[in-house]
Amino acid sequence: MYTVYIIDLRLYSQNLPTSSKLFHFHFFFTNLIAMTDIIAKSNIDYTQIKYGDHPLNTIGVYTPRDSNAATAPTKWLVFIHGGAWRDPNNTHHDGDYILTSLLSQPKFASKYRGASIDYTLSNEKQHPSFVLDTLAALRKLDDVYGLGDEYVLIGHSAGAHIALQTFIYGRQDARNRELVRKCSKVFGIEGIYILDLLTAENEGYRGFTEEAFGRNTNQAWDEASPFTASAAAEDQRYLWVSNDTTKDESRIVPFVNGTLYILHSPSDELLLEKYQPEEILKVLQSEQIKNGIRSLGYSPIDVVYEKIAGKHEEAIKRQEAVNAIAKFI
Repeated sequence: MYTVYIIDLRLYSQNLPTSSKLFHFHFFFTNLIAMTDIIAKSNIDYTQIKYGDHPLNTIGVYTPRDSNAATAPTKWLVFIHGGAWRDPNNTHHDGDYILTSLLSQPKFASKYRGASIDYTLSNEKQHPSFVLDTLAALRKLDDVYGLGDEYVLIGHSAGAHIALQTFIYGRQDARNRELVRKCSKVFGIEGIYILDLLTAENEGYRGFTEEAFGRNTNQAWDEASPFTASAAAEDQRYLWVSNDTTKDESRIVPFVNGTLYILHSPSDELLLEKYQPEEILKVLQSEQIKNGIRSLGYSPIDVVYEKIAGKHEEAIKRQEAVNAIAKFI
């Protein structure tokens, strides 16, 4: 059996200046070659849908081949790629291995579809465009397929940061609040959680962080991060959850029944364990912070830490990450 991919190249060139078109064609074809090999060998049907006019307003949709209209899966695994918010070599096809591996397992094939989201990069737009694109993609999935009653977010590197930002920016209107409350779990793979820690780990990371978020004036990076490195519960603005809608909405993350799973490899050469994963664990597992949050009438989110294998870009293409996600879903 052969899998045929019909691609409308206009999707990848419209609204682009002439100088950018060849560049976009290059990275599209490079990723298409890698994608066809992984997906063609799987029992997964793949298609693309658009959620906006920009070439990168694209979602890859992965459906187990044995599904039909009567038994279509009602839950979703949604992947958000990394790449320091800027690298065109990281696309929604970064999710091919994890999504096809999970959806090829019978226990997932009967319940889940997969989606992987592209978003506009920092060479064209700055924060909060990345998370706003992601929320628009979730709304499009809901409009076209229906997100059902539950979905799981899987974010790699910068994608983990974007995944958690959906709860911050998802509070801004009723439609988004309704959608993000359906998220039951977030998996961060080699994730970025606290922007300030990027330059603490490597001053060379300042360039791509400022390109995406601007200069760190008036604690701008803390405001854009899901968490901070502060030991004060009052400073963890986005750590609190509550079902009580009468509480201060600026302090509530609509992640009431969710858990954050931090998956990180000791072999990651770009984000070392002692920075992002270990520092965020200090925050999320601190009894001082958790008790402080409870004393204010809120609940802290749950967190699980699991070690996986591979370098930064390899981790999402290895079975250890797949096994870790499968273990907790």
